[in-house]
Amino acid sequence: MAELEPILCGPAMDLPPFEPAYVELKNGQKMVIRPLKKEEAPVVLGVAKKEMEKVYTAGSGSRIEETCAGESFKSKRKYQTP
Repeated sequence: MAELEPILCGPAMDLPPFEPAYVELKNGQKMVIRPLKKEEAPVVLGVAKKEMEKVYTAGSGSRIEETCAGESFKSKRKYQTP
């Protein structure tokens, strides 16, 4: 198993740190997009799991299709750096 891990991980990439950015929402509020802190991961994963369970119980995945086809994805977003 230890022999396979380097092959499956892919090459290491030297990327600069992600700088937080702000997106203006339809209602005029600004939403910040930033890297997740390690200690925040359990909370985010818990919320994501609940949302996925809602979609799964809905049946055909119609909620995902509605979200992706929603107006928020069609509108032009304004990206700004802090």
